Amino acid sequence: MTESLYTHAGGIVVRFEDKRPQYLLVRSSTDPSRWIFPKGHIEPGESPKMAALREVREEAGIEADIISTLCESNFTKETERVRVLYFVMRYRESSHALEDREVKWCSYEEAISAISFDDAREVLRKANTFFHSPRKEDL
Repeated sequence: MTESLYTHAGGIVVRFEDKRPQYLLVRSSTDPSRWIFPKGHIEPGESPKMAALREVREEAGIEADIISTLCESNFTKETERVRVLYFVMRYRESSHALEDREVKWCSYEEAISAISFDDAREVLRKANTFFHSPRKEDL
């Protein structure tokens, strides 16, 4: 994955409750009826990792640590071709969100139902597979 090809970066943030992953979702700023993963434009001079961490902090008020690159997602929004690089992240702590968005933590089943877009559901499936692979129980 060549990082310069991406327009956006995002984070799939997880915390564990009773050894079960809980996934972070935020309300979309353009359509608050939709639940999405935190993501946004990669700013000039910013790496995708830096952008993903910033977007999670700004949109959700969550400080997280990147565990791994997860996947890319491509879609068109109006006339813009969007190429998102997603990272799986571990929740560290809550902080102050710069954007006024509702956030929620969901089980896999709750998140797959709440997410509006097929591409985002596929990203969640990949994240869930990642967290259920061997040696991820210690995260």
